[in-house]
Amino acid sequence: MDNGTPPGNAFTTLLARAAEPDGVDATALRYHDTSVSYRDLAERAARAGAGLARLGVQPENRVLFLMKDSPAMVAAWLGTLHIGAVAVAYNIRASAAEIRHAVTDSRCRALVVDADYLPLVREALDGLEYMPALVSDAGESMRRTRESAVISKLNTPTGKRWSIATCSTMFMASAAPVP
Repeated sequence: MDNGTPPGNAFTTLLARAAEPDGVDATALRYHDTSVSYRDLAERAARAGAGLARLGVQPENRVLFLMKDSPAMVAAWLGTLHIGAVAVAYNIRASAAEIRHAVTDSRCRALVVDADYLPLVREALDGLEYMPALVSDAGESMRRTRESAVISKLNTPTGKRWSIATCSTMFMASAAPVP
């Protein structure tokens, strides 16, 4: 698979089947009633990696994941590996204090979070000097609530700004850092 990913990268190894003529349409993932082909997974992962790169994630940067198992999580995880960054899974049952410690200890460049965990993450990150880019799948649900301002930027009570992009935007390869 010649996609600019260094040889030996886990992205290349795990998605090698997508490069085989008979493998592109083979099922890579089954999730509930959905099947995802190797081709689709490889494309989603490449878009996720490109979106993370546009948010400033570089090789060897850490990307912390607070997500339930899903095709979006797998694609974002592989996209992180694709750009040479380090994917760090974190316990979805963690407390705000534990998440805060993980963020400060890892100095993650981005935090990829399911929408369900955004209130907990807000609590964890409030007042931190160091603020990673925040990526979430909350797009539509957040647009329909009073939290719509969070989509572009959020000023916390301490005055720190958060950057946020949505996974759906990131997978469409149009995410950009918030000024």
